[in-house]
Amino acid sequence: MASIDDIFKNVGVPSKRKLEAIKDPNEIYKSSKLSSSNGSSRHGSDPDGGDVAHGDDDDDLEAGPAMPPPPPPPGQDGPEEPDVGDDDEGRFFGGGITKQESEVLDFVEGAGEAAQGPEKIDLGWLRKTAQNLERRIAKNAELRAKFESEPAKFIGSEADLDADIKALSILSEHPALYPDFAELGGAGQLVGLLAHDNTDIAIDAIEIIGELTDEDVAAEDEQWNGLVDALLDADLVGLLVSNFARLDEEDEADRNGVYYALGVVENLCSRPATAARMGREDGLLTWLLRRIQRKEARVSQNKQYAAEVLAILSQSSAEGRGRIVGLDAVDAMLQLVARYRKGDPDKGGEEEEYMEDLFEALTCLVDEPAGKAK
Repeated sequence: MASIDDIFKNVGVPSKRKLEAIKDPNEIYKSSKLSSSNGSSRHGSDPDGGDVAHGDDDDDLEAGPAMPPPPPPPGQDGPEEPDVGDDDEGRFFGGGITKQESEVLDFVEGAGEAAQGPEKIDLGWLRKTAQNLERRIAKNAELRAKFESEPAKFIGSEADLDADIKALSILSEHPALYPDFAELGGAGQLVGLLAHDNTDIAIDAIEIIGELTDEDVAAEDEQWNGLVDALLDADLVGLLVSNFARLDEEDEADRNGVYYALGVVENLCSRPATAARMGREDGLLTWLLRRIQRKEARVSQNKQYAAEVLAILSQSSAEGRGRIVGLDAVDAMLQLVARYRKGDPDKGGEEEEYMEDLFEALTCLVDEPAGKAK
């Protein structure tokens, strides 16, 4: 692609014409007389001073194209140029510029917009975003209640809400705003969306919560703790369990939603105090035990992930292990690992990780007196 400098050099636009200086009429008259006396007129002259007439006026014409007309006097318009009609070559586009010039202008305009930079992510942006989210949630709820049997009338508000949820993803790059997000009620609003009638909205909210709480986020402990405490206070765990129950893993979107939800549980367990708190959630523990026992032709990613989360919770606290043992987890896990007495699963697959997670959880559980009795 030619450089901008080359494009401007090659553009076939004539240079700007300069107006000639206005001469004094007396000087013009004197110059005309002097020129006539020196024989510089259109006719020749003989030595005696007489004019020598030429036989044909056409012979006096100079060869070559006619000279262009002189420029009009200042303040007057020149003669109208003939209409050349449409340009077959596509040189002009209605604006009097060439295609190359148009491309250059587009490039310069785009560069100017890029120079403005992205939107500044600060407390002002956060306040505006939280307010917009609150309005979107209220508007969608209002339309859903008013037109419950006419989805076409509220689907637009749902799309807007979905876009606002996804826009919160950038917050994970600015963890310094986490405490403010929690204080503004954003964390509670986000958790509340897990109860939305549209599971797609709930799944998007779960995914964003997973991004905000991911261990790769460069958040200070105080920042991360402030956000997580607000999420837990809004009943995050209970709503995650509710979604585990209503999501159908036969559907790909729902299956992804279960995976995101398990990721959130794992993220929360990175703080020992929170892991211990999660270990007391009987609803969560019950679902995990059922999920690892579900019959599948091949061990799926979600089944393995459920076993991994259960293993993490089995290590969290003695109280948590006691609760897991109380749900007959030891007997269930012994039956699950019995099949591996005859041989190990294929290396590097989901089933190998699943087996390792089962043994890890079982080892933790039987260390407890109640577990040994089982």
